[in-house]
Amino acid sequence: MKQQADKKRSVRTFSVGDHVYLKLQPYVQTSVVARACHKLAFQFFEPYKIINCINPVAYKLQLPERSQVHPVFHISQLRKALLLGTSASQDLPVHSTIPAVHAAIIDQRWRKRRGAMVEQVLIRWSNPTAVADSWEDRVALQARFPSAEAWGQASAQERGDVGAPGNGTPPVSSPAPPRLTRPRKPCPRVSGPKWV
Repeated sequence: MKQQADKKRSVRTFSVGDHVYLKLQPYVQTSVVARACHKLAFQFFEPYKIINCINPVAYKLQLPERSQVHPVFHISQLRKALLLGTSASQDLPVHSTIPAVHAAIIDQRWRKRRGAMVEQVLIRWSNPTAVADSWEDRVALQARFPSAEAWGQASAQERGDVGAPGNGTPPVSSPAPPRLTRPRKPCPRVSGPKWV
């Protein structure tokens, strides 16, 4: 049950002085932000400044003077706001021009997904600087990379004769043995044209 309850939860912490967006109930908390059409109103409003931390899950915000709402809100009603002039990341991620292809299968496991068991494999990628080892579905990976060496197909290592050593004559193939057939037994439920 805890796993189901934790699916929608996220760990968030704020400090005094941070700016946050506030989630308001559209028809009840109208004194903070007035809207003409509540049905199409935004879900989160204005970045408000945090002026006090009551406890790790409750924060006091600096609301407008005209608002008639209590200024303490639960952390689930707040979202971090990036103000103008601040950037999310200072440096850009490095993108390699070489596409990553899986080089080796390290491990495998079975996972239950939508009631069916799915085989997953731990893949070591050919470009380890761009992508770390990851678990991937085997069927989806084989569809994306059907002729990759990681599936165990033979690959040419160097030039040479792959035939049997010795003479250059091809081996003589023998005819296949005849297929064995067993005698058919009649069905015990049917005797003639009528069911028993």
